[in-house]
Amino acid sequence: MSVSPSQHELLTRANEALLQGMQTLGIEVEAREGAILCVGTPLQVLCHEVVVSGEGSIVSLAIHLALGSQRSDPVISECVAGFASDFDAALTNAVTNWMLSVLLTAMAWHNSDACPAHMASSENREFPDRSGQMRSWCIVSSPALAMGDFEGDPQTMDTKETLMPLFAELTRAPKMHWVKAFVTHLPGGQNNGDCTVDNITSEKGKRLLFSSRTLARPPMLRQFHILCPLESEAVEEDLANAKPQARPSFWARLRGMKH
Repeated sequence: MSVSPSQHELLTRANEALLQGMQTLGIEVEAREGAILCVGTPLQVLCHEVVVSGEGSIVSLAIHLALGSQRSDPVISECVAGFASDFDAALTNAVTNWMLSVLLTAMAWHNSDACPAHMASSENREFPDRSGQMRSWCIVSSPALAMGDFEGDPQTMDTKETLMPLFAELTRAPKMHWVKAFVTHLPGGQNNGDCTVDNITSEKGKRLLFSSRTLARPPMLRQFHILCPLESEAVEEDLANAKPQARPSFWARLRGMKH
């Protein structure tokens, strides 16, 4: 009778897979104090939860990506799943889905020259702030990842344009945001899935994604976006407002621990 691996063993394998996957993409990394550091950037990575289902064919990872080493720096918390015939392949699939959405977008946001940052796209747009003054923003987007079995060429929605009304609301104050779009195509022509803003479910984002044109192919689509104000004064205001009054230490936050 086989014994299921412990959560500690699963976390060890998941973080090793993250380290190896990032190295395979040509990213220089270093393991330090239980996290993975992307050399040349302030980015720090840690998988803090692994859920295995489907007799090992489905692996879900909860991954923290700290955007810096200071207590006030944001931490992107993202859950991503991998599907395959066995655990190792499903784990690799989950890691790849995370790297090609969250990681490369964050690396491009940091103007990293390392692969795979060049795979992300960036665009400057203007949005009105709360006073009606137009402000410049940079939107960095990952490629749209087509997942699942389908025939023919993929027909995918542009989640950036679909979510533009949500972006217009988010940019009324000079604060950085990150947005995850995950869409599934259901029998009958409806869309389902999830949209999160700064790690929190966005009902407006979900409504926009679900009301968009249906996805004929592929059955699943994932895309990640980072929105950042461009004006220096806006960035300074954002950082000043972001400082918490009382929070756990950086490494405690990265590991998902509480006081």
